[in-house]
Formats: sequence, structure tokens, C-alpha cells
Amino acid sequence: MLKRPAPTPRLRAVLDELPALVLVMRGPELIVELANPRRPGLPQGTEVEGLTAEQMLRRTLKSAVDRERYLDVMRHVLATGDPVRELESRLRFAGDEDASYWDLLVLALPGDGDGADGVVLFATEVTRLVAARERAEQAEYRFTTLFESNVIGVTIVDESRILESNDAFLSMIGRSRLQLDAGLSWKDLTAPEYSGHDERAERALHADGAVAPFQKAYLRPDGTRVSVLISGTLLSREPFRVLTTSYDLSARQAAETQNALLLARTRRLQEITATLSASNSASAIARAVVHHGLEELSASAGVLLRREDELTIEHAVGFDRDRLEEWRSFPASLPGALRAPSGVLEPAGDLLDGGTAIAVPMAGGDGVELGTVALAFRGHRIFTPPETEFLLALARQAGLALDRTRLYEDRAYVARKLQEGLLPDRLAAVPGLEAAVVYESISGGGEVGGDFYDLFEGRPNRWLACVGDVCGKGTEAAVITGLARHTVRAIGRTSDSPAEVLGFLNGALRRHSAVGSFCTVGCASIAVLEGGGFDVLLSSGGHPFPLVLRADGTLEEVEVIGTMLGVTEEPELIEISLELAPGDALVLYTDGVTDARHVGGERFGDERLLAAVRGAAGLDADGIADAVESSVRTHLPGPSADDRAVVVLRATR
Repeated sequence: MLKRPAPTPRLRAVLDELPALVLVMRGPELIVELANPRRPGLPQGTEVEGLTAEQMLRRTLKSAVDRERYLDVMRHVLATGDPVRELESRLRFAGDEDASYWDLLVLALPGDGDGADGVVLFATEVTRLVAARERAEQAEYRFTTLFESNVIGVTIVDESRILESNDAFLSMIGRSRLQLDAGLSWKDLTAPEYSGHDERAERALHADGAVAPFQKAYLRPDGTRVSVLISGTLLSREPFRVLTTSYDLSARQAAETQNALLLARTRRLQEITATLSASNSASAIARAVVHHGLEELSASAGVLLRREDELTIEHAVGFDRDRLEEWRSFPASLPGALRAPSGVLEPAGDLLDGGTAIAVPMAGGDGVELGTVALAFRGHRIFTPPETEFLLALARQAGLALDRTRLYEDRAYVARKLQEGLLPDRLAAVPGLEAAVVYESISGGGEVGGDFYDLFEGRPNRWLACVGDVCGKGTEAAVITGLARHTVRAIGRTSDSPAEVLGFLNGALRRHSAVGSFCTVGCASIAVLEGGGFDVLLSSGGHPFPLVLRADGTLEEVEVIGTMLGVTEEPELIEISLELAPGDALVLYTDGVTDARHVGGERFGDERLLAAVRGAAGLDADGIADAVESSVRTHLPGPSADDRAVVVLRATR
């Protein structure tokens, strides 16, 4: 065999630049004649040249199995002359921690005779290609799984059309696959107000290749909407293709709505509890219960019935007047749904024509049935479990509140009678002077308040008006109130001086043996002027300043300074004179007006009082008094914690 020349430097330089491993092996032992393993981690070509194939493989491959297999392959090619090709063979080289992938080709080298004299091995690394393909396969698998799982909506779209979609998305938008095949425009399906969102998303896709999740709504064929959270990834620019994923927000929004309703109902029940806790009369409780039931459950009519000897209507709203009159006059005519409440929504044409109703019983703390709460609805109505729970809770609250009223009613009756005995039967009639009074007592809650008022004739052609507030409540306050009013009456018949009247009252309070016998009193001595109108002399024992509303709408606060009565032996008492011309009005009041508090604790205050009086300009005495009371009631959510009195004296000539 002729000795073959060694490769020239030029040939070796060319081989070293090839993007592949090249090994030339000759002879029966397959001795490496030429090698270019320039790949990092492999021995240099000159280090394996001269080695047998077996020695070379032992030096380069970690796996003994791989070494034996590839030695057999090379011997097979040498023996048969047939080439062998292997694609993506997985190999682990001595210098590598991880395996790599190679495309291998082993060819026979012809010898001088008929057979092969050696083999040449070409190996091209395809590790990156294999990794890329595996990533693509995994991505395709994930996409296919996502697409076919129908957990979220998946679509492929172009500038306006939906090209592909899974069943989940079609279900969201209420369309069929036939409609998709016929052509669906995602732009036409989008609610109009979200077109701007889509335009911004399209710009982001062109600029960044993706768009962050944003919310929009699609229109269904029945006119309803489905709110979705949608995101997109650009698949290709030419043609423009985008992969979108849509998450249906309907369930989440429904849950949020339900939670909001439950929270609102909880707040309403808290509000009802506060209102009922402050209500000591059956009528006030019934009004509150029916009002809240109607408002919360959108009922057309509502009624609360109390069971005493018979069921009687305490409060009803929304029913036919003739029916109500019949039920009130003949309790036996009450419909069966009211007489035997079932707690179930059922047809109730005898309550509302063509309507449905639900009635639930009320019971006291001892379990004794106290009556019925019923709501009626026009037409068909479905009650949800939370709505039923609300009505049952409302009936429980009503029953407990009514139970409490039985304890208060006896006390309230006694307090009311005692309070009535401390107030005048009527106010004196003064020629040319309108007199109006609004008095709100706390006696309905079983307490006797300390506010009092009076207008009586004193000396000839003079009258005395007074408004007072005794410190405290209850029996002791009632005693001091009686003492104060009767003392003012007794002294006022002999003296024209309001300061002198208050001085006598101060002495009487000081002589009273009870501790804390204090009160504030505003007093006005009134006389007719010959030219028309009235001369008024004012004095105050620590009482809120009176107001004068002039005929032209001007409002004046008269600063009448004085000491609270009963505190000191020599109180500071001054007198201030003013005139009431025709149309002018004098307004006297107790601090129960300005101290009335809203549910948050905010006082009614002086500014609201001044605004109420100023807004009543031009009205008669009754109108002015009613304007003040109406303003206070608007500010006050429930029964007052203190009684209040407003006295208005208006000159008419």
C-alpha cells in the first residue's frame, strides 16, 4: 500500500473552518489520519491523529455503550462500503456536562483495490435546532391544550375578523361554529364604548408584539353583554395575525354584585336595628319595618299586622283603599296569607290583583307570636335565598322591637299624662297677635321632659310669654317644671317686668330642697302700641337668644344676656326693649332645637335654625313654627333624645 501524503496546511485550514467535525480513518485498525475537532471541549485534531478509532472514541465519548456502537458502525462501513446516516444522535462528550445532538454521516473511502481502505466521519451539531424544535413542540402542546380545554376563550384574529376560535370563546359571545365559519367580525361584536381600547391595543401589538390584559365587553345576540379580560400576542406582521386569550368576568362580577348586595343588606339591617332600637311606639316600628321591606325588596305593597285579640293593621302601604278599609273594619276578612303566614312566596290575587306575596310571622323574645309582616308584588316574582333571609331577619327585628314597646307603653302613658298636666291647655288670645307653638316631647319614650312654654294675660292690656328648659328629666324635672311655670304665672299677673318675674323664680328655685334645681327661661312682656304693633320687653335667665324675623325678611338675633336660674342668689338679669311692627315675628325656642343630633352626632346648630327661620319669611306664625320643626325633623333620623319647644308670636296689625 502506498503511503499517502500528509494534508497540506491549506487543506487543514479549510477543514478547520468547516462547521462540522471531520475524521478520516484508514486501515483495518481505523487509524485517524486527519481530524479537525475544533469544537470547544473536544481534543484538538492533532491530539487524536495517529490513534485508532477505538482509542479516539475512548478519549472523546463518556458512554461505553456509545463507544462500542459507533466503533461497530465504522467497522461495518469499512467492511461493506455502505454509508450510514444517523440524525439527531444524542452524545455525551468527555468535556461536556450536558449531552448534545449530532447529525452523523459515515462514508467508506475507496482503497487501491476493490474494497474500502478507510472511512470518513462527518458530524454536524444540531443541539440548538433540537432544542428549538422541542420548545416549539411544547409551545404547540400548551397552545393545543389551552385551546381544547375550553377553560378560557382563545382566538386567532386579523385586523377585523375572527379566524379561529375555541368553543369557550364562542360560548362567551353566544355564537356557533357555523356562524364563525360564515365570518365573524370581532369589531362588530365589541361594545361601542370599547373601540378606543381596541385601537390602543392594536398600536401596542404593532409596536411591542404584545398587549397587556385589559377589560372590554362583547355583545351577545340577545342584547346582553359579556365582560372579558383580554390579552394578545402578535403571531405575524404579514399577514397580520394575533393570538388572543379572553377570560370571562361574568362569574366574578356576579360574585362581586352578590357581595355588594349582601353588604348593603347588612348595612340596612344595622340601620334598621338602630332605628327600631330608638323607636318606642308600635306605629313607628311598623312604619320603619314596612318602609325598609318595600325599599330593599322592591315590593309594590307592604303591611305589618299586630296580633292582640285579633289581627289588626298597624301600618300598610300600596294596597287598595277599599280593601284596607274592609280589613280594618272586619279583621275576619283578612286574606289567608296574612292570617297564617307561610314564609313562602305564593299567588295572592286577594292582596294585589294578579300579584304574589310572602308573609312571615313576628315573635317576641319569649317566642309568642306578635303578628305578621307581609310584602306583595305585582306580577310574577322569584325570591332568592338571601332575600328570604333578609325578610326573616326583618321580621325578627320587628318582633323584638314590638316586644319592647309593651314595656314602654305603660310608662309612656303615665309620662304623657304627667307632661300634659305641666303645659297650658291653650295660649291666651292677644288681639292683633298670632301665636303658634310646636312642642315635641320625649314622654312617648316613658320619660318626662323639662321644656315648658306659656302665654297668658298679666296686668291689664299686657301679656307675658315664656319658654323654659329645666335641667334633667323624669319626676324631679316634672316637679321643677310645675314650680317654674306656676311661679311665672303667679308673679306675671302682678308685675310688668320680665326681669322681676325671673328674679322671683330664681328665689323659688333656690328655696327648693332638691339638688340641681336649675333652669333657663326666656321671658317677654308684651303690650299693644297705639299706632299699631307691639312693645316687647325681653329678659333671659341663661336661655338661648330669641330671634326677630322682620316683615321685609331681615332676621335679627337679640342678645339678651342673663344667668341660669337657681345657680346663684343674685343672678344677672337685664331687660331689652324692642318693637314688633305688623308682619314682624318673635321666635322663642329651647336648646332641644339646636342640640338635635343627626345619626353621625352632628348638631342641628344655630346656622340651620337661622336658615329655617329666614326661609319662612312672609309666612304666618304657624308656618314659621312648622318650618323650624320640619327642618329639625329632616336633620334628626329618629326620636329626639331631648324635648323641644318653639313659640312664634307674629304681629298682624
